[in-house]
Amino acid sequence: AGGMLCGFILNPLSFIKYQMWKEDEKRRSFLSSAKRMYSHAGPWVFFRGAMATVIRDGTFGLCFSLRKYFQASSSGGKSESSDFVVAVLCAAMGTTLSSPFNYVRNMAYAESTKAHLESWPSKLLFWRT
Repeated sequence: AGGMLCGFILNPLSFIKYQMWKEDEKRRSFLSSAKRMYSHAGPWVFFRGAMATVIRDGTFGLCFSLRKYFQASSSGGKSESSDFVVAVLCAAMGTTLSSPFNYVRNMAYAESTKAHLESWPSKLLFWRT
């Protein structure tokens, strides 16, 4: 839960950083990018991609917790090589399962700040059709 909360809190900073990469050298600063985004789209623009970030971080955190669970529950007589294998498998699972949400987040970040944000009803309608 802590990772998901941090992802939500830090999402606006990541989004501003992503938008800075689009700026030319003269206008490229964190503060000027944030001001431009706020003036074009208002305060809600900073939460673009937040849901995908929270789900991505939660998915990876769950896989990391599984690693800790499996290593703690079977610590009796296990070798370091088996711990390593468990860690690699859980990391691979976390990366694979969270990557679609990372893609969605990157696509949300790449969208123009002038584009309207999606609403929850529109997201639900997408899945019903």
